[in-house]
Amino acid sequence: MMVGTEVSMEKPWVEFNEADESNIGNLIRAYHFEEGERRFKKETGKDEFMIACLRKDKSWKYYSYYRGVETYEIMMVSEEIEKEITPPN
Repeated sequence: MMVGTEVSMEKPWVEFNEADESNIGNLIRAYHFEEGERRFKKETGKDEFMIACLRKDKSWKYYSYYRGVETYEIMMVSEEIEKEITPPN
């Protein structure tokens, strides 16, 4: 997700299921991103999700998970965008 790109944030946060842990969780670990104690996803577009990871210090870290040219990609979300995100309950 790029700064200035509008995405739908209307859908609810959903806690990772077993398939998410396998697919998305493996990608988070492959990128050496902090995966946190609990992980949630929110659909923001076709084949695109916002990922929220609850860290040990009870703060949230967010990632954008999207369909790249050949495979799924994940990237960190900027601090500017993080400030606008309502975390999962």
